[in-house]
Amino acid sequence: MVEWPARSRALTALTYIFGVAFFVWIGYEDTTLTPVTILGAVLPLIFLAQFLTGRFGGSPLSARKGMLLLGAGGLLAGSVTPLTIAVLMALKVSLHSHANPDYPPEAVLNVMARTPVWALGGLLSGAALALAAYARRKPTPEA
Repeated sequence: MVEWPARSRALTALTYIFGVAFFVWIGYEDTTLTPVTILGAVLPLIFLAQFLTGRFGGSPLSARKGMLLLGAGGLLAGSVTPLTIAVLMALKVSLHSHANPDYPPEAVLNVMARTPVWALGGLLSGAALALAAYARRKPTPEA
């Protein structure tokens, strides 16, 4: 059995840190892809973690169901990441109206073209996390 935590102070702190980092980034004049990629990759993970702790927190799950949730959640978060990055890029371009946009359309298309790689990375990360959770599970006593 795998038991999800009902509440996580670390997750709450990470959510607040993300919010502060987002508002600092949105006002900063920057054209590099690193900050937007980090923010765009962390946002789906925060949503996934908030969903899993809210929906399954405090209740024991079978190891199979927990591993399936983490693997599928990783795949979903990885698949959504390029879209999140593109939305963040579009948001920043719309707020900073310059003659030359901070992120040209080619940069957005290049990010979206990497969706299969992000999906595979999310699946592998979710599977690795599922294996770590499986290794830490409490064995059930057999009668």
